Amino acid sequence: MKPCVPPDGRGVTGMKKITVITHSSTYESRAEAAGEFFRSRGYEVTCIFSDFDHLRKKTRKREEPGHVYVHMTPYTVNLSPKRLFSIRRFALDVKKEIVGRIRTGERPDLIYCMIPANTLAQMMAELHAEYGIPVLFDIIDLWPESLPLKQIASLPPVRHWRELRDKNLSCADMIFTECGLYREELGLPEEKSRTLYWFKDMSPVSGNAEHIPEAPEKVMTAGKPDAGVMEIAYMGAINNIIDMDTITSLLSCAGRLRPLHLRVIGEGDHREDFLGALNRAGVPFTWYGAVYDEDEKRRLLAPCSFGLNIMKESVHVGLTMKSIDYLSFGLPLINSIGGDTRTLVEKERIGINVNRSDLHETAEEMCRMADDGGAEARTQDVFSRYFTRDSFNRTLEEALCRVDGL
Repeated sequence: MKPCVPPDGRGVTGMKKITVITHSSTYESRAEAAGEFFRSRGYEVTCIFSDFDHLRKKTRKREEPGHVYVHMTPYTVNLSPKRLFSIRRFALDVKKEIVGRIRTGERPDLIYCMIPANTLAQMMAELHAEYGIPVLFDIIDLWPESLPLKQIASLPPVRHWRELRDKNLSCADMIFTECGLYREELGLPEEKSRTLYWFKDMSPVSGNAEHIPEAPEKVMTAGKPDAGVMEIAYMGAINNIIDMDTITSLLSCAGRLRPLHLRVIGEGDHREDFLGALNRAGVPFTWYGAVYDEDEKRRLLAPCSFGLNIMKESVHVGLTMKSIDYLSFGLPLINSIGGDTRTLVEKERIGINVNRSDLHETAEEMCRMADDGGAEARTQDVFSRYFTRDSFNRTLEEALCRVDGL
């Protein structure tokens, strides 16, 4: 095997310029991390991002050294033709941007492209074929498989959407996936693919250790936690893919075995639906709104025994950023998703996999594990081994040793 990319900043002869591409503001932190990895090895990195904030649905004026912001047509609804057309236009404009750079002598020596969007896979395959540029794909999600479209999966437009990705993967020298489940689902060859987990940088603990943010005044706290209750957390987006029915049924069941209280930390289009469902089910909760400060998250989660990672069965994912956030705070998971997370929960004993057909059994397991003094230490150990920046960089390093020309 040829030598790996040297970590001393000298770079490798013949590999000077690298372009990192993503269409979504949600993926930018991962794209930036990949860019930082290459910069630390002496490469010149250009990031091509969009000017559209996916979460806030707003166009942003953005300027930053080493970055190009391609305009993306605004959209307001995630599952809409307008979004699909917007993404396709963006992919075409990205190719146009790169071709323009090639014609002015700024040809990239490597493209690191995040998928979705599936149309980006098509554009990168065309650039590879026309100009011989090596391509690395980083697959963060599977569209349309991850969307609630099972009943129309065989329709020609949906098949075409999937094929935009599948037919163009062969152009890549290496394919990274955010979880092992995606490698299996796509049937990727072992020699050309690696699982590259998301990571989280941990911030140091600062002052104000006693401060706990108040629940927003516009939503009343339902029930008051008493001493000795089992505290549970839900953190993250409150959207259409969380399984509200299973969450409320499971918490109701567990609440009959042991007093509990749910801390809801997040925002989303379905926030009122979720809080209303908890209220109707008689589950005591406090909603804290969106919390971004790591110290505040740490204080809110400190009394909790578990973090909820329960999604609808139709969701096609093996790992969530929500899970990594919980693990970073030493919080075991109450988990419903399959793939990597299910395996880690079972193998490493860092939580409980939900048995949808017997929620009473799951509730009993919750009560037992809440008293397990070793669960937090096991959870923190798993986070340290799999989900740190060091593990992210190590995976990139080892994989790129196998790519010709790097």
